[in-house]
Amino acid sequence: MSKRKPNNPQARLARNCRALLANSQVAVMNIDRPAHPDLVDQRLISLRDGKPIALSQVRLVANAFCDFAHSWTVYFAVMCRDQQGDQYIKAEEIALSGIYRAGQLTDVLEHFCRELRDGCNARHLISSGWIANTSGIALDEARAYELFEKFGGWAHVERTQAA
Repeated sequence: MSKRKPNNPQARLARNCRALLANSQVAVMNIDRPAHPDLVDQRLISLRDGKPIALSQVRLVANAFCDFAHSWTVYFAVMCRDQQGDQYIKAEEIALSGIYRAGQLTDVLEHFCRELRDGCNARHLISSGWIANTSGIALDEARAYELFEKFGGWAHVERTQAA
């Protein structure tokens, strides 16, 4: 007679959380502004429709991200504006080789963000940011531009022009 596989509630919960994140196509978006280094904008968004996660779902999704380690696909971007007023993004997408918890992610990504920022003209730099997801969804530049614009990646430009 074969032995029954033992019940492992932790593994079952991890599988359920990964399925929730994959089905809802949730990502973490982070925007840093050099003019305001103490102001970090981090939020949960849906890659499916480009909207923020509903307040009723935030706790559930945040726990799914934070409680378990995941493999991550990260889109790094530096938002810039040249002398003519044209906005452009310098970007790179990386699939991280390791499995990381969300708490470790910021430390791991800082190196990549700094490297991309250093490759840009400092006078053009508006903000930098990243979009990380556990579903392995690759973003193209147009979609990333749309998401960063929607969630305030260019907000510093409008504030300085209004003054």
